[in-house]
This record gives sequence, C-alpha cells and structure tokens, in this order.
Amino acid sequence: MGIAQKPTLLDVRRSGEYATKFRWSLSFLEPPSFMTDPGYLKQLNVLCQSANLPTKTVEPMTIAVRGHKHFQPGRVVPAGTLPLNFYETVNNQIHQLFWYWQESIWAHNIGVGLSYDELIAESIVITRLSNNDTPICNYVLKWCFLEGYTNPQLSGATSGPYQTGITLSYNDFYIVGPGNTAFDVILRNETASYVTG
Repeated sequence: MGIAQKPTLLDVRRSGEYATKFRWSLSFLEPPSFMTDPGYLKQLNVLCQSANLPTKTVEPMTIAVRGHKHFQPGRVVPAGTLPLNFYETVNNQIHQLFWYWQESIWAHNIGVGLSYDELIAESIVITRLSNNDTPICNYVLKWCFLEGYTNPQLSGATSGPYQTGITLSYNDFYIVGPGNTAFDVILRNETASYVTG
C-alpha cells in the first residue's frame, strides 16, 4: 500500500460543489394544534437566524467474559434538545408565540395545561439547501415541544437586533435525502394532514 498523496488544488476543485451553512429552511409540518395561523409558521422560517442540527449517540455495550472485554453497539439515544435562535420584530410575534406555547404547557399561577396531543409538534423539518435552493438533506424531528427560551440582555451601549433563543425537546429524528421515495410519501402525507386538519 503506497503513501497517500496530498490533494492538489485540482483534486479539491474536482470534488464538486461544497455545501454551505447558510442555506437552509425550517418547516413546522405538523405544529401544535394552537398554532393555526399560517402567517406565524412562515415567519418562524423567515426569522429563524440559526439552528443546530439534531444528533444521536450510540451507547457502547460491554461484554465481559473471563477477563476479556468486548464492545458492541447498544442503544442509539437522541440528544433530545435542539436550540434555535430567532430575530424578534417590534410586534413581538416570536416572543408571544413561544410564551403562549409555554402557557399552554403550564399556565402561570394555576399550573394547568393542554393535553399532550395538543402541545406537541408532530414533525419539524430542518432542510439543508443547495446553491439553487433545492433540498439536499432533511432532518425530521418527531414529537417536539417547547423546553425553554432565553432572552438577550438589554443594553444601551450597543446596537443590534433583539434575538430570542428557543430550546425544543424532541423524542427522535431521522435523516433523509432528496429523491427518497419513502420520505416523499411521508412528507406529502404529513403536509396533507396539516393542511386538511
């Protein structure tokens, strides 16, 4: 086996078009039942400034037999939380929306909330896009709810937009690429179920 050669500039150029971090989209395919305003859902995509991608960890399973240790892959555990950052507008729509989600989980002073089915977003999709804005990868988060949000420190010393940080909790997720027939069917069904109610 020979020694690998350092890649040349020509090799780098031949690798193809590189994906970017700033081309992506956020979709609430099946939002909580109280999110009925489609204008709000569109604004979530427009005002979302940054998003982490979901991850999973494979837990190693240890097999100990007579002094030897052997490792096998065990459970696959989702990280479970996903931070999103949103710009806020002067009509306070992002803060109001997520404050209402929080109140729907646990109303202040009385502690009552809606049912589980009413509180969760069945499917939230983060889609990475190519340079011509076609999907190249979809991260489909399942059974999401609001875990918390953070507000920025107000300051008279600097200028800049107001941003709200949101943390979503999710049960699981899967990743699919374009042209995946199974995903296309799921996407159509979930979109149809949201549109038709």
